[in-house]
Amino acid sequence: MIEDVDAATASLRDLAEAGDPLAGQLARLVGVLAAEAGRNESFRRELATALSAAGELIPREGTPSSPPTPDALWPDGPPPPRTKKRAPEAAEAYAQEAVIPQPTPVETRRLRERSVLNPYAVMAELGESGLEQQLARLELDQLKDIVSEYGMNHDRRALTWKSPRRLIDRILAETSSGLHQGDAFRTARTLRR
Repeated sequence: MIEDVDAATASLRDLAEAGDPLAGQLARLVGVLAAEAGRNESFRRELATALSAAGELIPREGTPSSPPTPDALWPDGPPPPRTKKRAPEAAEAYAQEAVIPQPTPVETRRLRERSVLNPYAVMAELGESGLEQQLARLELDQLKDIVSEYGMNHDRRALTWKSPRRLIDRILAETSSGLHQGDAFRTARTLRR
């Protein structure tokens, strides 16, 4: 048994001298398992059953085949306990340790600005000619903002148009259609309002 511990210790030292981080990880794993097996009889039995081929129970300390103690694995004492890193810190530490190419920022799709007027409200208040006068004062991008915000680009072509007149006609047609939609179901009294 002591020979097994000595051989394992020598192998771990060889790995550590070679600079392999696996040596520290293996030493900590074995140390934690051995310490828990010394404290918890149920864990020791389950571990012994898992490790033994025939399923026999490995005898407790004090017998010739007792499991190694942490002092046998680490003559200088066990390594310090690992501190838990928060997820962003762990990701940063991993990215710094590993040579991982960082993604280049992708240019985000520009969203349209909010429209400067509500065509439905203007048409309800000033009528179609009033809306047309208001739209004629706007720039091309402002007209496209209205088309985009109020869902008037159903064919996905209107935002590519360069002519303000075409956009004004689209806005007038869609707004008029939207205001009169459902008139067939309204009574004559509600239409007079």
